[in-house]
Amino acid sequence: MFPEIWSSPGGGFAIHGYGTAMMIGFLSGLYLAMRRCILVRLDADIMLHCAIIGLVVGAIGARVFFVAHYWQVTGAVSDHPIREILDFRQGGLEFLGGLLPAMACTAAYIRLRGASVRLYMDIIAVMIVWSLGFGRLGCFLNGCCYGSPSACVAAVTFPFGSPASIEQWESRQQTLPAELIFDRYTEDGALFSSTPIDRSVTWIDPTMARRAMKNRSIPPTMQAKIIPLRSRCAYPSRGDPSVRSSPAEIQTLARSYSASRAHPTQLYSAVAALLLANLLARVFHRRRRHGVVFGLLMACYGVTRFAMEAIRADNPADVFGMTASQALSLLMMFVGVAWLVVVYRFLPERAAAATSHQREPRVYDIVFPKVGLA
Repeated sequence: MFPEIWSSPGGGFAIHGYGTAMMIGFLSGLYLAMRRCILVRLDADIMLHCAIIGLVVGAIGARVFFVAHYWQVTGAVSDHPIREILDFRQGGLEFLGGLLPAMACTAAYIRLRGASVRLYMDIIAVMIVWSLGFGRLGCFLNGCCYGSPSACVAAVTFPFGSPASIEQWESRQQTLPAELIFDRYTEDGALFSSTPIDRSVTWIDPTMARRAMKNRSIPPTMQAKIIPLRSRCAYPSRGDPSVRSSPAEIQTLARSYSASRAHPTQLYSAVAALLLANLLARVFHRRRRHGVVFGLLMACYGVTRFAMEAIRADNPADVFGMTASQALSLLMMFVGVAWLVVVYRFLPERAAAATSHQREPRVYDIVFPKVGLA
């Protein structure tokens, strides 16, 4: 886990690993897709517009699906549910919730431009799984989309405060000392809830923590991290209760309470996505019918995602004994197989709207004549 690649002094700004991986995947996938458009004489500008539409619609759809899926712990407890849906800073995206509406809007835009939906969607299919591979690496850095506990060789240990650690504590698979628990009380003094302290608290530099607690003019973002840490110092669960634990002791204690070994489903998914991208790219240059690559994406990704959900531990089985992603994966498999049947039995080999896009050669094409994922 490496949720923050870099943070500014004082905690005012941070570069997150998840967002960085997503950006690398999107930009590299877009670059390869535009190069592939040029190689097959299509309009690369249409591909650029499709990528922007897919990014915006996909992000909104993924956030809306997440909030709707976990409504009882997100929108239902918020005074402003619309603001909760649009607040991307809190995290929480579900890939399938953004994929399906993004593909629908992208196909509609291609149709409005009078271009071949089948041909462009074949190229977009490769871009999707290529970007997904990097996105899953970002999930591993962030610690989300974790797997179930396992003792296999590939299993990894997520640190204290990670989503896997919190889930194992809530399901009583792990115990924590009182210093690592943050208690919330009602106005009459009754215990309202108990949760593990935020993981960002245990990552504060001890010297910075002591200096910030002595300085009253500290940034609000740092106050949110320091105050819970200082409150924990007054409630040690080991040794003499009258002795206050230092921030460094809290951090050392947290490092010794990692989560149990679990499947790194993020890495499994990343490898599967990159292998599928390579397969679809090879099929693209050897296919005889337009639309085949898109159908293979729907069918193959549905199979891999359905199998991956079986060992993930972060999604509840709330749809006929399956997770919501498994239900959507079955739908994708059905649509993919049905689409391939239609392509091979009812549609011509070449789409009627598939026409070459003529443009003037550029110096870039002379220097890098055939750069792209073949």
